[in-house]
Amino acid sequence: MRYVTSVERIGYARGHQEGLAEGWRVEAVALVRKLLQRRVGMLPPVLDQRLEALSVDEFEALSEALLDFSALGDLEQWLAQP
Repeated sequence: MRYVTSVERIGYARGHQEGLAEGWRVEAVALVRKLLQRRVGMLPPVLDQRLEALSVDEFEALSEALLDFSALGDLEQWLAQP
């Protein structure tokens, strides 16, 4: 059995945490994308790419704001905000 150093253990743990965080993000983006499509219709590729680029804080704000959207223009307007 190979000896695992403490540095390797820390690296494995950090990699595991980052993997979990990325997995959560992928699932969350997929869910918000599905909700947006149900509210406003199919998203153009440009807007879909914008979703992928949002920060965690922006993404959380969008997940609440989309409840008030009724058209694709609402999403476009929200994304245009500074």
